[in-house]
Amino acid sequence: MDEAALRAEAGFDTQPTDSDIEGTRDNMLEKVLEADKFPFALIGGCRRDTGSATLTVTLTLHGSTRTLQVPAQIETGADRIA
Repeated sequence: MDEAALRAEAGFDTQPTDSDIEGTRDNMLEKVLEADKFPFALIGGCRRDTGSATLTVTLTLHGSTRTLQVPAQIETGADRIA
């Protein structure tokens, strides 16, 4: 949410300083996510029930795996799924 356009769309009328953004990024990577210890977020087991616009996704982040229901807009054609 650090991009000005995204902050405005979310209803924020201020923009953090570059040092605020860097501090938040460092705290998240080092203290919260422990990115050195858990360098990857893994998405797998993605499936869609017939006729549903919801995907069932398995997400592993920070060594913990969760199954989530994710709304999606799915478009299909003869040679693609988007």
